Amino acid sequence: MKLSRLLCLSASIALLPLGMAHAGRPLTVDDAGVNDVGAGHVEFWFARMPQNLDVWTVSPAYSPIKGFEISATLSRDQTDKQTTKTIQGKLQLTPTKEAGCNYAVSFGVGYINETVNKAPYVNGIGTCNSSLGAVHGNVGLSHSDGQKKQVNWGVAYEKVIGPVTAHIERYGQETMRPATQIGMRKEVIPGLQIDGTLGWYDGYAIYSIGMKKMF
Repeated sequence: MKLSRLLCLSASIALLPLGMAHAGRPLTVDDAGVNDVGAGHVEFWFARMPQNLDVWTVSPAYSPIKGFEISATLSRDQTDKQTTKTIQGKLQLTPTKEAGCNYAVSFGVGYINETVNKAPYVNGIGTCNSSLGAVHGNVGLSHSDGQKKQVNWGVAYEKVIGPVTAHIERYGQETMRPATQIGMRKEVIPGLQIDGTLGWYDGYAIYSIGMKKMF
């Protein structure tokens, strides 16, 4: 939330942007939904992050019981040659509504290069749906080794526009400048999505391209 870069861990991690929990592609701000029981997905994407970091990420997720989803991420920073791993649980507190709001909480821990710079986090998530689109809000805490707890936040708006779903979002951390991002996704064949984002953080252009396969 996730949100694909965790600045609270290190300036060179590109897994959970600005300390947000991992969100479904291509959003960085998480939504309050989970997979159906017994269903899952795998996401894969490339991201160009601040300071021209090139990062590849793969993230599978699966729902073993109703209202709960477990996911993992593996990111490789090709520029600084660092590997980041996280594992996350997401619990839906109220069911999804086509018109109205529902809520969830996510929690997890991330690592750079195995056990260096461990960072647990927790994130509160809200989603409100209407005929005008969907609004998502996140507020959370993260705590990397040797640093004080950081408050993370994000808000996003997404809407179906013809054959694609587009979004705009803004997210940040209390000690960092916020980032702004736009993106879109499209299901090209049943169960296969392609997506992309373009954004700005502290004077840098950031972008990503990816795909999501449901199973």
